[in-house]
Amino acid sequence: MKRNLTPYEIILLVLGLIFVLGSITLVMTNPTPSKWQFWTIRIVMSLGAGCIGSFLPGLLTAEFSWQNVAIKSTGAAAFFVIVYLLNPPPIELVQ
Repeated sequence: MKRNLTPYEIILLVLGLIFVLGSITLVMTNPTPSKWQFWTIRIVMSLGAGCIGSFLPGLLTAEFSWQNVAIKSTGAAAFFVIVYLLNPPPIELVQ
């Protein structure tokens, strides 16, 4: 059964793709970002994941606890939290 997308869903999907692809482009053009650039790219990528996550059907739940701080989120906010908090370790460059 084909479902028609609402304008709201189309806007969220396009914004999410722009944020994610823009972040990937920034990383590819600047392979050694400063701490400020890394933090900004991380937030933009998380926002993009949240936009795309709000478009996807279903329910995702994320729960994190760290040093007396607990975060519980569902849906698009869970996508944001997962992408923001779960980062790979920095790549060590061999010279």
